[in-house]
Amino acid sequence: MIPTVSSPRLSRRAMLATLLGVTADIEMTSIEQCETAYSRMLKSDVKDRFVIDMASLPRAA
Repeated sequence: MIPTVSSPRLSRRAMLATLLGVTADIEMTSIEQCETAYSRMLKSDVKDRFVIDMASLPRAA
């Protein structure tokens, strides 16, 4: 997969990361767990990125 980034400098970095196989580790969390994720971030207890699962958001009526 070729990354798409607006800045030429970031694009070169993204391409190099792709070529070297560098990836980001993520931890999926629900909207209900955001406060826990935030407190873990403040305690430096996170070794990856948190991503909020948008499917966990309540649907509008």
